[in-house]
Amino acid sequence: MSIPSMRDNAIGLFSFSKSFAMTGWRLGYLCGPEEFIKRAGTIHNLVLAHVSSHIQIAGLRALQGWDRFSAPIVRELDERRRTLVDELNTLDGMSCKLPQGTFYVFPDFRDAAPGLTSQELADRFLQAGVGSSPGTFFGSGGDGYQRLSYSKVGIPQIVEGVKRMKRVIAQYASAGPLEN
Repeated sequence: MSIPSMRDNAIGLFSFSKSFAMTGWRLGYLCGPEEFIKRAGTIHNLVLAHVSSHIQIAGLRALQGWDRFSAPIVRELDERRRTLVDELNTLDGMSCKLPQGTFYVFPDFRDAAPGLTSQELADRFLQAGVGSSPGTFFGSGGDGYQRLSYSKVGIPQIVEGVKRMKRVIAQYASAGPLEN
């Protein structure tokens, strides 16, 4: 919806579940071309009938208070994001870009741990107490990458997690690849 030339060809479906932590309330909204919205509204009314007024009021309050509510959260996530990226980039051979729109990073470990697949590296990280998703979960081009989340961990956990990852990589570098 932010690209004016696409407004006639784009549909946006949004939920209050994740944006406002209103899971289970079944409240959301749809943006798109007027004719599509009218038809979708007809189907919605036949299937769902309505959303309770108290849920609609809660959604309205969430929208009205969003800036006040979100500013401290956004600041905290930004600090975590910058800390994680900075810490990861201290690893030899590591490359991690600052994400622009999510609470995940997707660092490139190919030079830091050559010879290890994404799955092997994720397994080693997990043994060290660090959860990650192998880059191959997101396509074959993701081998050598890991996806890490910073949404539910504080700065001390981020720093400790990267220390553990450094130890895993150092152990791998000194021992070399595992024999099959």
